[in-house]
Amino acid sequence: MKIILFIFSLFIGATVAAGQESEYFKQRRALGFIESRNIPSAKNKVTSASGKYQFMKAWDKFFQRECGVTWSSVVPSRKAPATVTARMSAEQDRLFDAYYREQVKPWIADVRRRGLGKKLADYELLALAHRQGTKGAELYLRTGRDPYNGKYGNRHVASHLKAMRKAMAFEKYLDSQTNLVGAKA
Repeated sequence: MKIILFIFSLFIGATVAAGQESEYFKQRRALGFIESRNIPSAKNKVTSASGKYQFMKAWDKFFQRECGVTWSSVVPSRKAPATVTARMSAEQDRLFDAYYREQVKPWIADVRRRGLGKKLADYELLALAHRQGTKGAELYLRTGRDPYNGKYGNRHVASHLKAMRKAMAFEKYLDSQTNLVGAKA
């Protein structure tokens, strides 16, 4: 029963009727998928990154200031009950929303205003900023240089963006299936 509740909590967004969910939520879910397969208890073996979105401990101060809790405090153990995992999964989404609203969304608007990243969709800029940080992402957009270049177990930028494109294609596929089910009803 715990496993069923856990799986339900991870994929509940996929059951939302088409048109009721914003593009942002699809992007967030796709990013969580490429970072950790949307597993709230995921932990990186090489770095301090953890949770669905693989934030590192360095982000704890930001989340404490913006949300009143640290990222580390909302990452459940792998043996946590399904109810705890589902609650912490929702809390990770709330913290990610603050990160997006305060850090990424203004950065994307600024990048667009300055004419950088013209060939990338907003979801690709989100993935790039999340992987590199906004300064590293901007360096990549201006020079094509990847400062991490596969270090710390990270995939290269091109591979990361390709994974994000595939995850977003899957989100569109889910939408098409929801539309088909709705049309038959």
